[in-house]
Amino acid sequence: MVILYAQSMSAVQKDIKLVETYRKVDQNMELRCISARSNDSKVGELLVRFQKDKKLLILDGVIVEKEFRRQGVGTYLVSFAEDLAQRFSAKKVLLCPFPVDPSAYPKKELIKWYRKRGYMLNRGLMFKSIK
Repeated sequence: MVILYAQSMSAVQKDIKLVETYRKVDQNMELRCISARSNDSKVGELLVRFQKDKKLLILDGVIVEKEFRRQGVGTYLVSFAEDLAQRFSAKKVLLCPFPVDPSAYPKKELIKWYRKRGYMLNRGLMFKSIK
C-alpha cells in the first residue's frame, strides 16, 4: 500500500491517510480506488476514472462510513479528487449524484452538498471545471 496523502483534519480531529488500494491503467483510461484511513480503520473510499482522451476525471464514488459522516471526510475526499484532476491536467470533474444511503442523505441533499462545493447540475449529471 502506498500512502498518497496524509493530513490532519481539524473538522474531525483525526489523522486521515489516503491509501491507493487499486489502480488499472490502459491506453485511454486510468482507474483508481483510494481508501481513507484513520488509526487503521477505513473511514471512507474514493473511486475515480480519468479519461485521457477527453481530459475528464469521473468521480465514480465517494463513500463515507456511517459513523464518520457529516464530519468533513467527504469534503476531504472530493478535494483530493479535484487535486488529482489538476495533476492529470483534466479540464472537468464529472459525477452522477447517487446517494449510497438515501435514508441518511437523500439525493436532493447530495446535490445541494455538491453545489456548495462548486458543482453544477446539468441533465442529471454534475460537473466542475478545473482551473
